[in-house]
Formats: sequence, structure tokens, C-alpha cells
Amino acid sequence: MTKPTIELVSKSKDFKRDSSLGLLTTQKELLKFMIKVADLIAKEAENKVNQVKNLKVYKDLDRYSKLTALKALDLSDKLEIYEYHHGKTKEFIETQAFYDQFLIEQEDLMTQFFLWAEEGGDK
Repeated sequence: MTKPTIELVSKSKDFKRDSSLGLLTTQKELLKFMIKVADLIAKEAENKVNQVKNLKVYKDLDRYSKLTALKALDLSDKLEIYEYHHGKTKEFIETQAFYDQFLIEQEDLMTQFFLWAEEGGDK
């Protein structure tokens, strides 16, 4: 009786294509979170103008801000891995430019996330 060969990861028929799709999918997910946060910020501002306190909007904004930061870190990791395997392709350069712009525009969101994480998160 022979021992079966253990295969840890199935081999992709088109590794570069799959990597590109993974990178672009993560970018798309980050963009969705960014839009959700922008919508919640607008809703929160509208509530302040109308002198309305809506705890759900506040909690959702807090949650989606954290999810956005986590997705940004995920994209950063995927960019690093993609560059290691495939170099600086067109997809990489475009996604890296998107990520760099995100970091500039969302510096406050990322700073708040890191402060929250360093303090031990939600208690």
C-alpha cells in the first residue's frame, strides 16, 4: 500500500490571471467599503444638521471604518505578494496608485484604526 501524495494547494492553470483577479477583487471590495463610509458620514452630518442622534448610524460608521481599514491592509498584503510573483505589471501599477491615493485621502481613518488596534480594540 502506497502513501497518498499530499497536495497542499491545487495548482492554478493560469496563476497570473488568478492573481490579477484576486488583486482587482480586493480593490473592488475596498471601494465598496469606502463608498459605504462616505454615505454614513453624509448621513451623520445630515443628522447633526437636523439635531437627530441616531446610534445605528454612529455604530455602522465605526464598524465600516474598521472594515475599510482592514480591507486596505488586505490590499497592501496582496500588492506585495503580487509584485513578488509577477513584478510591476500594468495591473500592479494601477492598483498601487489606487492604494497610494487611498492612503492619502483616508489618512485619518487609518490613523484612527491603528490607534484603536494599539489600545486593544473594542473593550
